Amino acid sequence: LFGPTGKFSDFRNHFMKDGLIWTKKCDREHVQSKGALVFLHLTSGPTGAPVLSEIKESDALVSGTEFRVNVCDRGFRLIKFGDAKL
Repeated sequence: LFGPTGKFSDFRNHFMKDGLIWTKKCDREHVQSKGALVFLHLTSGPTGAPVLSEIKESDALVSGTEFRVNVCDRGFRLIKFGDAKL
């Protein structure tokens, strides 16, 4: 998605010039995560409430996969953009 031929190839980290475009988690110990997008896997729990988990390298991103899009703010807190489905 963020590679040279991806739909979001022009996306840049606007907080840090050399910061990450996306990361697995928002972490004070990794300063480059500031301003990066964080994608979380979204599933329904036993009660129907949404359950969020880290998207792993082994996860298959297929049609119907639900995920949450966040950005890591300057204080290393997640700001939710929204939920989406492939």
